[in-house]
Amino acid sequence: MEVIESAAQMRAWTSRAVDDGGSVGLVPTMGCLHDGHVHLLDRARAENDRVVLSLFVNPLQFRRNAYENYPRRLEDDLKIAEGCGVDAVFVPSVEEVYPCMDSLAGIFDLQDGASRDRDPDVFTVDRVGVDGGMDYVRVPGRLALKMDGAEHPWHFDGVATVVRLLFEMVTPSRAYFGQKDIQQVAILDAMNRWLGTGIELVQVPVVRADDGVSWSSRLVLLDETQRAMAGRVAGQLERFARKPEGGRIIELIAGLMEGVESIDTGSCVLEIDSVVCVDPVTLEPLEWVKSPAMLYIAYIIDGVRLAETRRI
Repeated sequence: MEVIESAAQMRAWTSRAVDDGGSVGLVPTMGCLHDGHVHLLDRARAENDRVVLSLFVNPLQFRRNAYENYPRRLEDDLKIAEGCGVDAVFVPSVEEVYPCMDSLAGIFDLQDGASRDRDPDVFTVDRVGVDGGMDYVRVPGRLALKMDGAEHPWHFDGVATVVRLLFEMVTPSRAYFGQKDIQQVAILDAMNRWLGTGIELVQVPVVRADDGVSWSSRLVLLDETQRAMAGRVAGQLERFARKPEGGRIIELIAGLMEGVESIDTGSCVLEIDSVVCVDPVTLEPLEWVKSPAMLYIAYIIDGVRLAETRRI
């Protein structure tokens, strides 16, 4: 397994793999790998001749405090990658990914404004950084201003920008993303079609632990009591995601919220951040229970924000 730090080396590695007639599967992550990531890697391993894992905590999608406190476990991640049969691990620095941004402060400043208004319908690109040398992807309002993006649309601009750059650096045949982050995967799928990359974007179903909680890097921040509470929230979501078609979404959401609010929290604080049921492609909220639809809840346990998604 090769560990690659520069974009030039990454491009050369992929070029050699393709010249040998091989397909390349990319699994983009921010590290702190868990069983959900392992599932993505196993899927990529089964469907490609070569597998690349990227490990990069992206400052463009975080506020500074969240970026600095994001869990990082590089040595553990490399061991997991090797166990999954990964061929190359791409571990670029911030300077390698964003060479035209002269500081972290400049990257964080992009979250508070851009050079023009967001288009409501189409993806656009702002030229930013030193001499306008970086393409900053702006996600259209129809996708960015819904769900988690309603208050933080810049987060998805940051996700779209870094994934576009990773696509250019790795040039994979396929890229693998989990459906747990339903808004993110819908945006990246739309962006991939807009770019016309020729890369197959593979959406992988949610992987859950034995207690029903979908795997997340943030689970390491929970103690035993908090984790048990997360399991009970996941149980309520599963219960209401099984409601028969034809019912009103407003009633389904009200029932789910009531179920979560009835959980005995003990000394913990459990807050519901948002509950929606949307079309998985357009992210438009639905009025009636039907398939396909995604039921999504974001919630906070003692300051740790988590999310769960269930397909109806």
